[in-house]
Amino acid sequence: MGINLKRAFLPVVATMLSVAGESSAQGPELKLPISTFGTPGLIDMPTGQVLSDGELISTLGYHQGNQRYTLTFQITPRLFGSFRYVIIDSLEFSGDTRYDRSFDLGYQLMKESRTLPSVVIGLRDFGGTGIYGSEFIAATKHFAQNRLSLTGGIGWGRLEAMVVSKTRCRFSQIGLTSATSHLGGSTGRARSTLVNGSTAPPPFLAALRIRSPPS
Repeated sequence: MGINLKRAFLPVVATMLSVAGESSAQGPELKLPISTFGTPGLIDMPTGQVLSDGELISTLGYHQGNQRYTLTFQITPRLFGSFRYVIIDSLEFSGDTRYDRSFDLGYQLMKESRTLPSVVIGLRDFGGTGIYGSEFIAATKHFAQNRLSLTGGIGWGRLEAMVVSKTRCRFSQIGLTSATSHLGGSTGRARSTLVNGSTAPPPFLAALRIRSPPS
């Protein structure tokens, strides 16, 4: 498999082990997209999906001198956990290299049905310095025989900072720098508006995925 390092931070599935069959709810033709964080998602955005029960995946990614190595395991049919090791060169333009370890958790509150989407609530990057620290609620619904999927949700912390940075065009490295109000202390922890009890509404996240028909 090739790695495109020019424009996007793309995860490469280096190892994939499965000790369970494919999810009957998703269907055998539906391949689960994996985010740059090594968890179910689209680019940097989480989705309302989870892996098959007992599935273990290993991903690696590289973008502009920043490396992410992630192990994700579907602990139960609804709960997944991740361990991530990150190497960030020139963090916040300080010239220093940051080595960070963190954990993710995601829980599927509701499985997708004929009329309702699947819903996942999750924590990203806790137990470390919190560079990517965030919380989210995401919902995903499939249409047109799983060829079209729509994801929507809300996010706090780093996910919120990413939306702000894209909207205001204030930062050159999305997801690695944020407004001062989102940083806490010398560790660079992204303070979550959910935890801090901010009255500001969290940003809405949305994504559309289209799968081309098989040849």
